Amino acid sequence: MATNLTSITAQTTFGALELKLPAALKPAMQAQTSFGEIESDLPVLMKAKGKDPFENVPEETPRVRLQNQHGDIRVIAE
Repeated sequence: MATNLTSITAQTTFGALELKLPAALKPAMQAQTSFGEIESDLPVLMKAKGKDPFENVPEETPRVRLQNQHGDIRVIAE
């Protein structure tokens, strides 16, 4: 499976947000929810609010931004 991904941005307001990614992909990932939980098979970047979570990430690294207001976020590595 090709891993030519450069970026994914997904946002929802109500309900669960689920994303499946190839296990071989090593993206820089930022996930945020106001009223829910975040569960991920891949590492998630943690930065203080207002800071750019991708600040020190190499340019060639794929970026994943996930945001939910009222629901969980789940990232599955396949």
